[in-house]
Amino acid sequence: MPEDEDVGGLPTAAEPLGAAPLATGGGPRLVDHGEPHPLDVGAGDLGQAGPQLGAVVVAGDPEQLRPGGGAAREEVVEEVLVHPVTGVDEDVARPERGDGVQHLRRQRPGPHGHVRVGQEQQTGGHAPSLRPAGWSPVTDRQGPARTALLLENIHPLAVEVLEASGTSVQRRAGALTESELVEALPGVQLLGIRSTTHVTEAVLDAAPDLVAIGAFCIGTNQVDLEAAAARGIAVFNAPFSNTRSVVELVLAEVIALTRQLTVFDDALHAGVWQKSAAGSHEVRGRTLGIVGYGNIGSQLSVVAEALGMRVVFYDTAEKLAMGNAVRLSSLEEVLALADVVTLHVDGRAGNGGLFGAPQFAAMKPGAIFLNLSRGFVVDHGALRDHLVSGHLSGAAVDVFLDEPRRNGDPFDSRLRGLPNVILTPHVGGSTEEAQEDIGRFVAGKLRDFAAHGSTSLSVNMPQVVTDGGHATRLGHLHQNVPGVLASVNSILARHGVNVVGQSLTTRGQLGYVVTDVPGPVDDAAVEELRAMPETVRVRVLR
Repeated sequence: MPEDEDVGGLPTAAEPLGAAPLATGGGPRLVDHGEPHPLDVGAGDLGQAGPQLGAVVVAGDPEQLRPGGGAAREEVVEEVLVHPVTGVDEDVARPERGDGVQHLRRQRPGPHGHVRVGQEQQTGGHAPSLRPAGWSPVTDRQGPARTALLLENIHPLAVEVLEASGTSVQRRAGALTESELVEALPGVQLLGIRSTTHVTEAVLDAAPDLVAIGAFCIGTNQVDLEAAAARGIAVFNAPFSNTRSVVELVLAEVIALTRQLTVFDDALHAGVWQKSAAGSHEVRGRTLGIVGYGNIGSQLSVVAEALGMRVVFYDTAEKLAMGNAVRLSSLEEVLALADVVTLHVDGRAGNGGLFGAPQFAAMKPGAIFLNLSRGFVVDHGALRDHLVSGHLSGAAVDVFLDEPRRNGDPFDSRLRGLPNVILTPHVGGSTEEAQEDIGRFVAGKLRDFAAHGSTSLSVNMPQVVTDGGHATRLGHLHQNVPGVLASVNSILARHGVNVVGQSLTTRGQLGYVVTDVPGPVDDAAVEELRAMPETVRVRVLR
């Protein structure tokens, strides 16, 4: 099993791009990013568009690559911008460098297959240092064994995946508080959580051995992503695995509320026979309004149409409408038209308080409201008022502002006791099928990053796709400023280290270089890489 050595350095923060596969042997190759990491995007997301930096992959001998920018043969220099949404190259001439846009100088190889390195990273100015107060680079040298801590009843398949890679796994049934995490994390390299455990900057400061966090769910707002990136800690989630489970629960609740099943059930449990068709409807022909048309919202759109519902949606980002769904230009339009309104927005702070008294008042009389996204986006007091008054005919809520940490803990809500309200304990994605798939997917991401340095689908790191075919692999996380790749190769060349494969991607202010070499790298070379002022973290994988 690979040995893993970690070295800390300067921090940074970023926005996501796509992935570049590792080049190995056979001369240099250039690879562009694909689409950015797809996440559910909801109201409050401006869907930033515009050109961002692509990726350059360089392979070959350090002597041939001339890290110092020597007289390598060069025929054509192109400047390429990669659109963050379409992933399409945009070849444009930009002589000005002060526009704040990230630039990639793409060099076509000369007649001998050589390219000059050191020009791959260009920005509109040096990124400001984001070093956490009181934090300085440290060197962590881990042995061949890794330890993972999995919390909140993560599926046993995750344990199987990690243990099969040689990782020792510790499990705890419930979530941990900040202080409990601080006590539990020393000596832990991989942390697995769900939605209730919060990983704060204080927790990260107390976890010098931590290299990766797996959120075994969709959301990652419970993790301080910027602070994790600043310490070279990769964060992964499961953006697709429980989508179908959430969609099916939404539709089950829509049907139950539209047919008043909760009211009839409550009456019979109270010993009262009350049969009536008044106020009960088919869902066929009714209008479903989706707020947040991401992975869940778009799949819900397709399945709801199959039931005969008309679908309208609102999202601040540009989204392709599925089937016959109609995109509306404002939230207010959705509220005025929809018989059922369902929220599927993400956990960004801007979505806090999205739905309050004005939004409920704008909904159609007799409409139904559902929230299976985030607890802090809805004012439950205002929702109760509109349910009690009869303005809304029913509601279903799966997420809450303050959720108990462990099964059996007490729960309270202003919505308790209402017969036309379905309350569920954050189980939208809690099916055996979804949890099994999440366990396999996220554990695989943790395994691949720990063993091979792959950051594919990381939510806070530049994305590099790697395989296991390496004798020694160096992962160098650094500030995205000019000349870092040249410096890395220069250090390796001075220590007689031959490069057989190398990949570089950037994401905002963070860059990630993965370098394969045919044999061991001496401690002096690793220390010199660590001492670079741009270094965030160095990992040595064998």
